[in-house]
Amino acid sequence: MFFLASAVRAQDAYRFGLLPVFNVNVKLKNNYSLNTKLENRHIFRSGTFNGELLNSQYRFERQDLAAILAKKLSANTRLGGGYLFRVESERIIHRLTQQISFTQPLNRVRIAHRICTDQTWDPDEPFELRFRYRIGFEIPLIGTQLDPNEIYFKSNFEYLARFQDGFINEVRALPALGYLTINENSFEVGLDYRLGSIGEGQMGHGFWMYLGYYIRL
Repeated sequence: MFFLASAVRAQDAYRFGLLPVFNVNVKLKNNYSLNTKLENRHIFRSGTFNGELLNSQYRFERQDLAAILAKKLSANTRLGGGYLFRVESERIIHRLTQQISFTQPLNRVRIAHRICTDQTWDPDEPFELRFRYRIGFEIPLIGTQLDPNEIYFKSNFEYLARFQDGFINEVRALPALGYLTINENSFEVGLDYRLGSIGEGQMGHGFWMYLGYYIRL
């Protein structure tokens, strides 16, 4: 909340909506795994913090389908690469992704790091290159380890450096509550907050109600 209060300015723009995510992770042979994700975004309202309402009508913004093939290099390290297919405003967008991730299991907290680069081809925009670093924390709310039929808290913080006709910074934060089922699937609900520059000294704030369902096979 302190970060948000310091970042918000009257002339800044905001968007509010819903971000549902369906994720399936499949274990393969020889320490490989395949992670597939279906994600879409719905905009309910947009405006500025000085009270100007830009749009209050519902709009379906985009549909993403992504897959990442990863190789387990050690107990806590994975190397992966993948592809994202996006449909947005009746145009098709393609993205390639390369990433390496590390996990640090501690007493009660599991810390995860991800370093990622991706390249995006959009027919209406210049070629985009991004560098991303994300750190995440996960902690059970009951006991010292997460067991089935228990609730947990997690939070992700991510920094993005975007190169597209110039350099743009973006930061993201996602605090969420989750529930691990008896078959080790999980439900999560939280707030996905994104802050980025939209030009001429104006910042763009995104507030997305996050609903996640994760299946492990």
